[in-house]
Amino acid sequence: MTRTTQGKNQLVTPRQNMPKTRRKSGGTRSIERTVQLLREIARFGRRGARLSDLVMATQLGYATAHRILKCLVDQELAEKDLRTRRYSLGQLIYELGLGATPKVNLREICEPIVSCIAERTGDTVFLHVRSGLDVLCIDRKEGMSPIKTHVFDIGSRRPLGVGAGGIALLAALPQDEVEEIVNTIAPRLLPWRVTPKRVLIMVARAKRDGYVATEGAVVKWVNAVSVPFGGQNGLPQATITIATIPPRLPSSRQHELVAMLRAGIREIERLAKEFSSPGR
Repeated sequence: MTRTTQGKNQLVTPRQNMPKTRRKSGGTRSIERTVQLLREIARFGRRGARLSDLVMATQLGYATAHRILKCLVDQELAEKDLRTRRYSLGQLIYELGLGATPKVNLREICEPIVSCIAERTGDTVFLHVRSGLDVLCIDRKEGMSPIKTHVFDIGSRRPLGVGAGGIALLAALPQDEVEEIVNTIAPRLLPWRVTPKRVLIMVARAKRDGYVATEGAVVKWVNAVSVPFGGQNGLPQATITIATIPPRLPSSRQHELVAMLRAGIREIERLAKEFSSPGR
């Protein structure tokens, strides 16, 4: 629309054509980037992350990532190893975590069940929860099998869709949400040699079967079965996974382990109701 004022033409933008969504403030963007970096540092665990690793994972510029990391180190939210130049979570993260009180202490509720499954199967059992777009290991119990499958450390995280637990967590979601998540995390799947197409195929199979069975999805000589639960009634979205070497997990044993996992999950849901009942 053109309006004439004092003989000069001025272009006037109609109000209805103005953008309806407001851009995030600089402060909000900085907080999001900081949290994004902390999540990625946590994903690398004790070995730490290089600056190049963090830049690749977050798609931030080197200067931006370095500036935020320097601030995190100054505030003791991150630590930098001067020899390896790798970043890990700082002491203040641990101290702040001591003051956090989860609505449901899932690890405490699940501990006897996870331990029992590890004892009965002889294999390694993992308890995972969803953390944003990641799968987070909050507990691990080892069976008596002499060959250990330590594909996850407690506190380690990976993108959703990586490993049996990550697939199980995705499979519990509506399909449109699965596709949106996989599209978002696609660049982060590359280091794990997993393609978005492969993730979607495995999720579709898990939705059909009601459980996940993988063969060397993360570590070549490790197979796993996983069953999701939670996401309602106060329980976070979670999954229990049994991992072992291929000879110990033939297809004939999968159904036996899945039945054991489902029985354990029913017990967890019963215990969760008791923990959340009034008077406790």
